[in-house]
Amino acid sequence: MNLIHNFLRDEDGVTSIEYALVASVMASIVVLVFGNILTGPAAILKAAFTKVKDAIPG
Repeated sequence: MNLIHNFLRDEDGVTSIEYALVASVMASIVVLVFGNILTGPAAILKAAFTKVKDAIPG
């Protein structure tokens, strides 16, 4: 009975679940922001890096 009581009071599992939820939300945001490579912010960054790469001689 004491084992069940300790298990119910233990909050370590809750913290792990919270971290998993935060990680999944952040992953979803990254997919939404950078998901469309052709027209999104990733395309702007890619074009900027391409210009820098082309400007470097050699």
